[in-house]
Amino acid sequence: MTRLARRRCALAISVSLALAAGAAQAQSIVISQVYGGGGNSGATLKSDFIELHNNGSAPVDLTGWHVAYASATGTSWSNKTSLSGTIQPGGYYLIKEADGTGGDNAGTALAAPDTTGTIAMGGGAGKVALVKNSTTLDAVACPSNASIVDIAGYGAASTCAGTTTALTNNQSARRLDNGCTDTGANAYTGNGADFERISPPSPRNSGSTPITCSGGVPAISIDDVTQAEGNSGTSTFTFTVSLSAPAPAGGVTFDIATSDGTATTADNDYVASSLTSQTIPAGSTSYTFTVTVNGDTVAEVNQSFNVTLSNIVGATVGDASGLGTIQNDDGVIITPINQIQGSGTASPFAGQELTTEGVVTLVRSNSFYIQSLAAPSGSLPARDDGNPATSDGILVFNPLPSGMGVGDVVQVTGPVIEYLPVPNTFPVTQFGAASNIVDVGDAPLPAAKELTAADFSAALLTPDVLENLEGMYVHIASGRIISPTRFTGSSTANEFEIVVDGVQRPMREAGVSIFDNYAFPRAFSPVYFDANQERIKLYPATGFPQQVDARGTVSNVYGTLTYYGASTAENSWQIYYDPAQIGITSGLPAPVMAQGADDVTIAGYNLEWFGSGSVSEYGTLSDRIAKAGAVICDWLKTPDILGTVEVDGNPGGAIEALQPLADYINANCASAPNYVAYMLGTGDQSLGFLVKTASVGSAPRVQLQDVDPAAGIQYVQQHGAGTLQMLADPTDAAKLRPYPFTDHVANPTHESTKLLNDRPPLRLKAVVNFADGRQYPITVIVVHQKALGDNTNVASSPLGYKDYGAQSRAKRAEQAYELAQLVKDAQVGNLTGTSAGEKVVLVGDFNSFGFNDGYVDAMGITTGHPAPDAEVLLPYTSPLTPANGLVVDEDDTYNFIADPEERYSYNFDSINQALDHVLFNQSLLADTSIDDISVDHARVNSDFRTNQQKVFNAPYNMTTNLPVRTSDHDPVRLSIKLSAPSADLSASLSGPSTALHTGTVQNFTFSISNSGPNPASQPSVVLRGNAPASNVRVTPPSGWTCNTFAIGSDFELNCASSQTLAAGASANFTSTIRIPVRGRANPDLTLSLSAGASTGDPASGNNNASYQGTIVSGR
Repeated sequence: MTRLARRRCALAISVSLALAAGAAQAQSIVISQVYGGGGNSGATLKSDFIELHNNGSAPVDLTGWHVAYASATGTSWSNKTSLSGTIQPGGYYLIKEADGTGGDNAGTALAAPDTTGTIAMGGGAGKVALVKNSTTLDAVACPSNASIVDIAGYGAASTCAGTTTALTNNQSARRLDNGCTDTGANAYTGNGADFERISPPSPRNSGSTPITCSGGVPAISIDDVTQAEGNSGTSTFTFTVSLSAPAPAGGVTFDIATSDGTATTADNDYVASSLTSQTIPAGSTSYTFTVTVNGDTVAEVNQSFNVTLSNIVGATVGDASGLGTIQNDDGVIITPINQIQGSGTASPFAGQELTTEGVVTLVRSNSFYIQSLAAPSGSLPARDDGNPATSDGILVFNPLPSGMGVGDVVQVTGPVIEYLPVPNTFPVTQFGAASNIVDVGDAPLPAAKELTAADFSAALLTPDVLENLEGMYVHIASGRIISPTRFTGSSTANEFEIVVDGVQRPMREAGVSIFDNYAFPRAFSPVYFDANQERIKLYPATGFPQQVDARGTVSNVYGTLTYYGASTAENSWQIYYDPAQIGITSGLPAPVMAQGADDVTIAGYNLEWFGSGSVSEYGTLSDRIAKAGAVICDWLKTPDILGTVEVDGNPGGAIEALQPLADYINANCASAPNYVAYMLGTGDQSLGFLVKTASVGSAPRVQLQDVDPAAGIQYVQQHGAGTLQMLADPTDAAKLRPYPFTDHVANPTHESTKLLNDRPPLRLKAVVNFADGRQYPITVIVVHQKALGDNTNVASSPLGYKDYGAQSRAKRAEQAYELAQLVKDAQVGNLTGTSAGEKVVLVGDFNSFGFNDGYVDAMGITTGHPAPDAEVLLPYTSPLTPANGLVVDEDDTYNFIADPEERYSYNFDSINQALDHVLFNQSLLADTSIDDISVDHARVNSDFRTNQQKVFNAPYNMTTNLPVRTSDHDPVRLSIKLSAPSADLSASLSGPSTALHTGTVQNFTFSISNSGPNPASQPSVVLRGNAPASNVRVTPPSGWTCNTFAIGSDFELNCASSQTLAAGASANFTSTIRIPVRGRANPDLTLSLSAGASTGDPASGNNNASYQGTIVSGR
């Protein structure tokens, strides 16, 4: 399920940070600064952050540690960020957490963090813990176990807080004395005196100047110097080498030397200098070093050289490299934007200060975009080089000065930087904080570059697919919405996503995402997934984002192109569009096809934490029952068997949530399915079934076949509830592979004590009945497998694996293997009550794509098609083979979902993907009684905004009150269309073989027979003859009625039954006829019989019979 970050804002917050008892004495690392207002309205910074400081005199390795967050009064510490790397003495460590999106993407970006998490910290109050292992803290308000290094509670409402001055969204709480103040107060008495309120927040990272606390080894650093070169002669650049604390006895020694950067001694820009064994005496804290710079009158860009410390004795290294920047003072040098952008991913001028010129195309609160003029405008020259390989637009991350706006031509001077919107993504070339912005005229906006499907034609789309248009003004004539408006929390709207018309709706593809930042612990050759770089995010250039749903359309999109990503939105290109020109039509839900008369339907539905235990997050149980009931009734068309996932099993049993849902549907749905709920287990996210028992003829639609003979109760069965996860196999040097699955029996000592199946598969064996007497036996298994989210988790593993990611991958593989074994056992008759040839269907949330994700091929293991060892990090076998019956999934070679754009059930971080599957075995696929197999989805959830999850407006319908977003998964349905029933009928008629004397009563027999293969519905026979109707009598068999009609001087006898005529059965009739007097012209008695039924007859030639007898006068 999707876990939604929630940002809680406050206008004023009280803050106190506190140390867990004894933690300060045990560790030298402290929480030195916290900030939870990132991205909130009026925020200084765009991101929340946590800052650490090393108060000791020795480096500390953070590998395996984590920081955890809980809400102010909460008890859950499951929001965690793993740490790695080392903090040097006096050093800082910056942890970036979630971005906020208050107002107009408020706040500037953080400096480069040392690690990045996704925790949305409370703006007003919250709690942060620094923990020296990966184990989740106990679920208590203010934990105090020995693994806690430091704990910080802020805000008056926090259960781990004292009190200090209130904070706003542009203030942080920072430990005094650069992080060194530590009174040792604990989490219960508060240590507010250790902290100060600062504005703006001042996050420090590992590159910041170290500050050594009293008693520690000082850290040595050198500063940067920037000044003008002068037009002649020389100038002196003075660098200061400083210590974080006075030099100890014996002083601090080092070597110092210059080296070329863009400024070189060959060009006579400066005079090289190199000194050895320089000293800062004991008790002193600084030293100066001068470099001679030569002046000139040549107009050129700013240049720089380096000054480096080496061979340091008596101090730790803080910042050993100084930068000398020689500012040009000989006139403005304009570097065209296309040269700054270059033809590669990064700018060839990154790190340099330049001046460029362009017309303003877009203004935002904290930045603006400019683009080179394509043609002269008045005295302003054109600077667009016409090269389609280089962009002519660029972002300036600096507010546009007052009085300037779109259409103004400006000259911007500042540093060129490569900014990463989120870690491990595609860099955006931009100007950092500009030192000078000058309005030099105005010009019309450049013609927009048209984006078409041809721009996205490559098979593998790398993020630089639109690099040549970065920062430029673009246009899209028309497109389709593929992801709804993204929400942060429940109320903050962000972008939505489209594809250009002509581009197929993208889906998650096989392989490892190009953005995954995981060091593979063994060599293999994974396929890479391009993260669907054809997706384009749309965010308004002005105003608030429009709330739209997928499956809609856009037209006339004008705006400026950039690259963007967020912790809950996979990176892709984004257009800041003009809301005055765009046309937007939001999407609508779509139901599955109506169930046919010959169809058996089986569906799976992840109801997302459905039950009374989830009231606060998703609404009351009664509200959710009405909404989900409407979906199952009208949009999923009340399938015969519905496997349910994530039903909350509260004390008393999860059935208490599922049976009321069944009761609601039965009472309110026109199809009156008479659902009965079946479940086992009372844990959260339990599995279950809704089984249709409405009468069809004399039988219920679905009959369970597993019956307790003592109680006479039908039941479902759970499998694998007691299976334990295997330990890591120590013979695997990489610690990636578990012991063989067969060791569960062969060597139980290789088992751990952790359950393999948190949600054991649930099996139902049933017969589906038809009104015409047909029956279809089926076995259905509903599953909910382990999620993918821990695939790359680097926390430690308690089961001996390399890391928790390896343990998680092993668990996914083992679950898939055991599920495949269950299918194998069912279809060969190894399970109680099963027989060879069992038809098996699996439904549910497999938490796996329909292909290899590069880490573990869970779906391949389940279906008997595991990926080759070279293409997956954890190779694994399957008990299913071509010899014993492979399993087929809905997107297999047969393409049971005909439209490739419909092969999804879930949207994760804006990537459409299938996690909910229908699988079935070869016995079902080979069944000759099946005409067709198809799979479809009710499109009611994944295409719709998350803020509609708690919108309830019953009673629902299919036009205005739409029950969208009942869950984050779309339900999936399998339709098995059976061949139309047929019954080979035949008729027979017999009578006296001798002459028929007038006036006598003669006996005749006739019958209708059914040779199958199916029962005949509404069977009938018609007997016609040339005798008066009053002369005819008949004795029908039980269940039949007959009526005689006069047709002139002839008769017609009609016999019919409301019951079916079973295959292999006959209905036999006896009739008497008083022989009439006939004339010489027609002396014979002629009878004809025809048989029929509403069921089709494949060979109707034998449905008729006749009799002819000679009539003679007298008796």
